[in-house]
Amino acid sequence: MRQDEWRNELLRSGVRAKGGKTIEFTRVEPLSGTRFLQAEAETKEDNPKRVVVCFGPEHAPLEQRMVELALEEARTLRPKPEIVLFCAFHFDPEARKGNCGENN
Repeated sequence: MRQDEWRNELLRSGVRAKGGKTIEFTRVEPLSGTRFLQAEAETKEDNPKRVVVCFGPEHAPLEQRMVELALEEARTLRPKPEIVLFCAFHFDPEARKGNCGENN
């Protein structure tokens, strides 16, 4: 399954965040019991942060509705994630609005 490859790539390479900073992970694992969030991760730093990951479709843009549903689902999780990470090959223009901050 492609998500296995994507999780492995996140663990190997991390992601480039706002401002050019790279976020690296100590683990990236499947997340069960959720519909719009597919993985759970932990940042590689002195005070690790819990991260949940929403993978967009492979052959279509990640749309605003999926972003909203994933954020809503993340709010129900305990312990609460500190970061919701959206990974996609292409983002719908509406999905990009207002979702690129450290506090979102």
